[in-house]
Amino acid sequence: MWLNSAPAGRLEVDGEQAAVSLVLEDGRVTRVYLVRNPRKLTRLDGPDDLAR
Repeated sequence: MWLNSAPAGRLEVDGEQAAVSLVLEDGRVTRVYLVRNPRKLTRLDGPDDLAR
C-alpha cells in the first residue's frame, strides 16, 4: 500500500493499527517511518502488488 506517496505496510503494535512507510532514494531505503495516528491510517490505499 502507499502512505504519503511512499511504499508502506500495515501492522499491529500493542493491539493498535500502525503502518511502516519507507523512503527510497536511488533504489535504497533512506528513511523508515512508523505511523500510529488513527486518522492518518484511515487514508491508506488498498494492497498493492510488489515487484522487483
